[in-house]
Amino acid sequence: MKSSADQPMIPARAARLLECLQRQTSLLDQLTVHQKALQTEVLRRDWDRLEELLEELHPLGEALAGIENERDQAFHDLAQAAETGRSLAAILAKLPREIRADVSEAYRALKVAVLRLQSNTASMDTYLRSSMATNREVLRELFPEWAAPGYSRTGQGNMGAETAGTALMVNHHQ
Repeated sequence: MKSSADQPMIPARAARLLECLQRQTSLLDQLTVHQKALQTEVLRRDWDRLEELLEELHPLGEALAGIENERDQAFHDLAQAAETGRSLAAILAKLPREIRADVSEAYRALKVAVLRLQSNTASMDTYLRSSMATNREVLRELFPEWAAPGYSRTGQGNMGAETAGTALMVNHHQ
């Protein structure tokens, strides 16, 4: 049974969770925009601008980590006030109707923002992996003598038959 002290805390804690959900969604949307810009600069091969964009992402990443922790704490506090487990459905069932709809909608918006970001990440990852594999294959066709690894695990040269004995080892201790 809920104590009378917890009853008035539920709307305040739900409002705090709602604010965290909305801020986190906003930050994820900003990250998605930055990620699309990164993808554009990779396609343009504008490495200087790419470097600038990566620097801009650091504060955004830190803000996301902070709001994630804050949201988790707000969720925990609300679950405690509602005297439920950590199930969103159980918490929503205990909330007043007007707050329940807002929290549910904010949670769905957060999930959509995460899916959007994951989709962009997967797209960029696929492009980069495909590009790297293609470049590797082109280099193997053009320079087959360099297809073997440069050095073995023991540090011995392994450059192919044409270049056997030409590798110089620096700081090799036996």
